Amino acid sequence: MAPGDLDYVLDLAGRLYPNHPESRSSFEAKLRAAPDACFVAETDGVPVGYCVALWATCGRPPKLDEASYTAKAPVGLHLHDIALEPSARGQGAVAAGLVRLARLAGSSTLSLVAVEGTQALWRRHGFVEAAVDEAVRTTYGQHAVYMVLAR
Repeated sequence: MAPGDLDYVLDLAGRLYPNHPESRSSFEAKLRAAPDACFVAETDGVPVGYCVALWATCGRPPKLDEASYTAKAPVGLHLHDIALEPSARGQGAVAAGLVRLARLAGSSTLSLVAVEGTQALWRRHGFVEAAVDEAVRTTYGQHAVYMVLAR
């Protein structure tokens, strides 16, 4: 992902996650924080999705629209957002993205916050519920669930 991709990222995020809006400055900060963990998925050179991940304190994921990050030990890779165009779903892009992130995380924790009832999807990809700073629910919603990849 490059700064020039952010118009597409903001557009797709706005269409798929209208209840969880984020600013350009938030996405810019995440891209600066972990450029190797942010990428755009393409089909025939056309963007069909994106992944935004960053290094964060385990059990204390960044707030939804936060524009600065300072991870403190223990640090893990946090999958902040993964989004696919409806036409690109079911083709293995999420699994491929997770493989890429797991390699990048190495022996560190790979985490995410499941929103809008997506826990079952993430369980199918090997994630399990984990303890989290309860403040996370103030930004992601009362039904948000913090999950880590079981290894």
